[in-house]
Amino acid sequence: MHIARKYLVAPFILSLSMMTCAVADEEGTFFGQDATGKWILGIKAGVMQNDTDGFGDATNAGVVLGYRFSRAIGGIGGSSSIELEFTTSVDDGDLSNVNGTWDVDTYALFFTYSTPGTVYFKGKLGGMTTDVSSSVAGIENDASGFAYGVGLGVKAGESGKFELEYTGVTGDNNINFISLGGLIEF
Repeated sequence: MHIARKYLVAPFILSLSMMTCAVADEEGTFFGQDATGKWILGIKAGVMQNDTDGFGDATNAGVVLGYRFSRAIGGIGGSSSIELEFTTSVDDGDLSNVNGTWDVDTYALFFTYSTPGTVYFKGKLGGMTTDVSSSVAGIENDASGFAYGVGLGVKAGESGKFELEYTGVTGDNNINFISLGGLIEF
């Protein structure tokens, strides 16, 4: 089941992006405001921490696909976006208690808010599925939970951004992700 899920991620992302394109191409409103904005495409990498005893840090990397609305929800300034994020382990973490390794794939959907300015703060709320597996039989766990995060970003020109983020998730897999990412808006 772990392998089958990996092969379903790409078609899911493609389907979601095609549906979003169709909606974005139509004239309309979003909570009474013009539905205009920019697409977001990015990459991120960082330290994945599992708070379970005996789990050392892993290194994950991934992609971000999203849509930034032209106005923040409620007109409070800043910007709002919807972001779909996928990461996978590129360097497994150590299992010190049993002499093995572990890795994790994450799939998340977030609603974000960023403050105005060249240097900005970012908050995000959403849901995340984590798929932890290991080189040791019996240590595997798939879990979904409420996800949250905070970050600090810097705009680089008209369409680029760099973000340092902390992301956490509730549930059976107690995962924390500290990442550095680059985003392009178009």
